[in-house]
Amino acid sequence: MATIVPVRRFALLATLLVASVALPLVESTATAVARAYDPPLDAAAAEALERQIDRALEAHKYAEAIPLMERYLAEVRLNPIMIYNVACCHAKLGDRDASVTTLLRAIKAGFRDFDAMETDPDLESIRDHPTYTAILEARDRVRKQEADATPSGATPGATAPGGPIEPNATLTCPQLEDWKQRHGEKGYTFDVDPKRRLFFALALEDESRRSVRELIEREADHLSAFLFGDTPPYATFIAVPTPKDSKKYFADPTTTGVYEHSTRALVSRDIGESLQHEFVHLMHYGHMERLRQKHPIWIQEGLASLYERYELNPDGTATFLPNTRHNLIRRQVTGDTSMPWKKLFSLSAKEFMDRSQTLYPQVRSIFEFLADRGKLQDFYTTYTKGWKDDSTGQAAMERIFGRPLAEVERTWKDWVRERGPLDDTVTYGDASLGISIAEIADGIRIRDTQPRGAARSAGLRIGDVIVSVDGKATRSQRELALALSNKKVGENVVVRFRRGDDYREANVTLRPLAPTLR
Repeated sequence: MATIVPVRRFALLATLLVASVALPLVESTATAVARAYDPPLDAAAAEALERQIDRALEAHKYAEAIPLMERYLAEVRLNPIMIYNVACCHAKLGDRDASVTTLLRAIKAGFRDFDAMETDPDLESIRDHPTYTAILEARDRVRKQEADATPSGATPGATAPGGPIEPNATLTCPQLEDWKQRHGEKGYTFDVDPKRRLFFALALEDESRRSVRELIEREADHLSAFLFGDTPPYATFIAVPTPKDSKKYFADPTTTGVYEHSTRALVSRDIGESLQHEFVHLMHYGHMERLRQKHPIWIQEGLASLYERYELNPDGTATFLPNTRHNLIRRQVTGDTSMPWKKLFSLSAKEFMDRSQTLYPQVRSIFEFLADRGKLQDFYTTYTKGWKDDSTGQAAMERIFGRPLAEVERTWKDWVRERGPLDDTVTYGDASLGISIAEIADGIRIRDTQPRGAARSAGLRIGDVIVSVDGKATRSQRELALALSNKKVGENVVVRFRRGDDYREANVTLRPLAPTLR
């Protein structure tokens, strides 16, 4: 069964032909919208229901799990992966007709991971069902349609993964239209990058919107050149929602971003680390689909978290910088509590996410180590070429270093220890702006200022949005802490901020952080 990731819920307005029946991949009724965005269950009740479902599935109590999942779909949100899991439960119970009928429901709701469906052992009982066979045949037609979709207004004679680009060809994005239908257009600017087949719904003002487009273009071109070969050959959707829509979309307030491959949609609360992280998933999934491979979660999350903090060099390469995850893994390594690589490489997605707080720092560190040794590309290329023989990544790691995995792991641990801790906090007495803050999509909003603090003395006010300090972006509390962590009391910094729609700069002399604004 597929791993359920909450709050990922886009429907596709494409058409899948199965058994000569046109199946629109969207629920157009108001009921579906209400289920997705006005749930009768509050967050606590929804989480309790999810736990019940998890327990039933883990215990293989499929008959018990089905009504729980149907209740989730009716009272929490329409989730194509959840519907897919219902189909798997019916298949495990031997109810073949119910399984394929529910599988079609999942496809209508936006499920697109046909390769996973083809290899999922939970669907073994329906492999010879005529409807299941028709779905697989239709998969190839859908892929051809996606590959043939090309940008509007493209340069004649240019090429794309689906073939030559015709001058008047049109690339559509059903996810974008669905977003407009569900959320309306007020507060959003809608945009398209035809070269990279990216569509945007951005609740940002002009400068931040341009910043997002530039960031995504640079990251897309870098990832295409150095890892994934190209952007996905189909339309993908990227949204930065309004605060109101963000609360509706993210049931968990701690979730800052998500990419759902089954619906080709990325939604992020901020335009910093979360957006950069999720965009790597968007690119990586496109590459895995082209390769017909499914890479383990440690590789997926290691690559994505690696790009949370980096700088692009003039030659197009990237320099990866430690972020706040570094101190966490350093404490694990020095305390000898990090997970052995051999075990880490074999974890399932659920096993990984159950220990995500400790494992995200570890997998980012492993990929940062590969990049530091100049072996990031070498590892990924070696891994994808040898995937059929070893999908865990162990063989590729041993091959590029020419040593057993345990020896490479010891070298990594020495590297982590030698780097030392990262100063990533601003505490009482440290150089500070003297503000309390709230994170918004494109910066740090000042909620309060210390009476004799640095920010107020320099003319900053409550409500101003700080977007950079000395040229370093401050799109989250973590980025602000890193921008200030090495500064000294009395040092001058240039703070760029937005007041209303106007961008301004202020020279700020840093002062000690007072206890009331710790």
